[in-house]
Amino acid sequence: MQHISINVSKEIKNILPDTLEKDLQDNEEICPVCHGLGVVVDNNIYGIKGDTSEVAKKSMFPYNHQAIKFCPNCYNGVIQLCEYCRKQLPKGRIKCDCWQQKEKDVQKRRIKYQETIDKAKEIAVESLPEDVWLYDKQTDDYFSDIDYFVDAYRDNEDFETEEQMLKNLPPVLWVCESVDIAMDAYSILESACEELHEDAMDHISHQDIERLQNFMDEWCKKQSGTKTAYPCYKEYVRVKKEWFE
Repeated sequence: MQHISINVSKEIKNILPDTLEKDLQDNEEICPVCHGLGVVVDNNIYGIKGDTSEVAKKSMFPYNHQAIKFCPNCYNGVIQLCEYCRKQLPKGRIKCDCWQQKEKDVQKRRIKYQETIDKAKEIAVESLPEDVWLYDKQTDDYFSDIDYFVDAYRDNEDFETEEQMLKNLPPVLWVCESVDIAMDAYSILESACEELHEDAMDHISHQDIERLQNFMDEWCKKQSGTKTAYPCYKEYVRVKKEWFE
């Protein structure tokens, strides 16, 4: 076994300049682990099966292949700091979990949500169709009518008092669009012909495709319980506290 020591200070001069320049932004600092170098020493210890030397008797992994690797604490010798609490952001993270950052994120979401509301059209409750569903983005719940919405909030055990409940009402309820089960004959036939010869689809006449589509349309009309409501964020009903009086 041959033990070799490499003069890092001497050899490194052939690779690196005497100084490294860093242009730091307001939320950046030199990494305290690698001191701005961007690399650290990596120990790769190992043992040899059947080794009976004196060194091996003292440790299962007496040998080492040290090398230099990228610093696990930073990128290029620089760490990112939270712009609010000034703590270091973990490598790979772009946001801190401090309360200041969380509050800022809440404000941004509120502003973005208000922009969505501003672009939509307000609908009077009296103008709503009888079978329309309403969506509460705040709780991710759907309601068949206003009374159902009111009852749900009154029965919500998360609110200890009525005052707390009224304070946490959503600003709007979104008018939903409803879709029912539907099938496209051409798409189904196209999929069915994928594993057939390349001209198989061309041998199915337009009349036969139309007949199949008509049959499936009638079949879909007979189905029940498939209608699904989803918010389109185009129309909304403004929530009013008077509903709870």
